[in-house]
Amino acid sequence: MSIEARIKALEGKLSIDYITLRLSDGSERKIRGDNLVDVLCASMRREYAKTAGLPIPVSQYDSEIDLIARSVSNDEEGSLINLIQVLAHGPAPTPSESEASK
Repeated sequence: MSIEARIKALEGKLSIDYITLRLSDGSERKIRGDNLVDVLCASMRREYAKTAGLPIPVSQYDSEIDLIARSVSNDEEGSLINLIQVLAHGPAPTPSESEASK
């Protein structure tokens, strides 16, 4: 299944209500569930700019991206939120990168 098809399948499951994000300090924040595809696209543009060495674009969804990146759980597990978290945290370091940082 292509990425586009997977995103469309996930989009069909989006909540039109607010999604609760739980942060590590125990607090909760809510974001709109009906704009997650836009947040994902903004996150993808941000990650592309980082990897291409370009200036990070400013987006109206930056606050949502940052909240999602800081969240430890949410009430839409297995959704686009998890994909946005992965993009926000960037790729895991390779073993050689991990060894070099020691």
